[in-house]
Amino acid sequence: MRKSEFENMILSIKRTIKNNGLIIMSLRNYLDPEFLEYSLTEKPIEPNTYVKKDACCKIRYYIENNRLRDLFVNFEILYYFEGLSPDKYQEVEYHGDSYIICKKV
Repeated sequence: MRKSEFENMILSIKRTIKNNGLIIMSLRNYLDPEFLEYSLTEKPIEPNTYVKKDACCKIRYYIENNRLRDLFVNFEILYYFEGLSPDKYQEVEYHGDSYIICKKV
């Protein structure tokens, strides 16, 4: 999805989640080798948002440094990771990933 769509989705989630409700989310981030390639060779359609070359009409937003944590600053963060993770399908060596588990308090 586009960055703007992601931001709107987050606003909706934060507005509708009940107290003590959990959010579990993972996204590709700025460390992903694919993002580094796109940022050097392609024009973004929105900040950090690119049309994927290998899949017609697929769009990917790569979340910025600490952005996922910042979006949930008023939540209790139970787990947070931002870094490189092995690709579970072993198609590439690793991806840049951001993960969060947080609770509305």
